[in-house]
Amino acid sequence: MIRAALLIASLFFVGPLLAQQVLVSGVYKGHQPCEECKVIESELELMYGATDTSGEFSLRDKYISEPGGTNMASRVKGDWVMKQDIIDGQICKIVVLDYDNEDKIRYYRVKGDGNLLPLDADKHPVKATIDCTLKKVE
Repeated sequence: MIRAALLIASLFFVGPLLAQQVLVSGVYKGHQPCEECKVIESELELMYGATDTSGEFSLRDKYISEPGGTNMASRVKGDWVMKQDIIDGQICKIVVLDYDNEDKIRYYRVKGDGNLLPLDADKHPVKATIDCTLKKVE
């Protein structure tokens, strides 16, 4: 009887916690606004380390110029960690790139569909005329 009660209690309390677990490893692609070029095509790969809340990343940005201009690309590698934060009164999961380097830190909010929304330094959504969501492709 006690075992049955413990099983029911664990399903009641642990089940919602498991449902909240967000698996973010994979490849994400999307576009970012650019003041000096037409648009930036971004590809972010998150790889797990010792846990499923931290690891290494590789971010490739391709700067697409206006017709007749020169396209440029950059690749940045580093460490990431997932944290919880309160944004607009809601508890959110945030992926933080280069969390140990204040000058290069980048924030992404994990959306309900598993995609990543870029945030500014104050952890507000980046304001742009295009959809900046990085969509999970792998």
